[in-house]
Amino acid sequence: MDTTDLTLFSPVAEIEDRTHYGVPTEEALEVLCQEIQKHDTLALDTETTPYPSWHPQNSLLGISVAFSENSGYYIPIGHR
Repeated sequence: MDTTDLTLFSPVAEIEDRTHYGVPTEEALEVLCQEIQKHDTLALDTETTPYPSWHPQNSLLGISVAFSENSGYYIPIGHR
């Protein structure tokens, strides 16, 4: 692998104090929804099965929500 182009990027700072929360119940989801309303911006990410988007077996596994780079919430949806 040629790593010449990687010199264009600066290293990412490591974040030591990270906090991640699972949202396993409807009650926890309600609390997260209240927290979402307190923020002007947030980041969303989806986790899906490892199939192409057009594949009939592709499905949503969960949604990640973050308000800062140091913490986040994961809402499991399609886990079995």
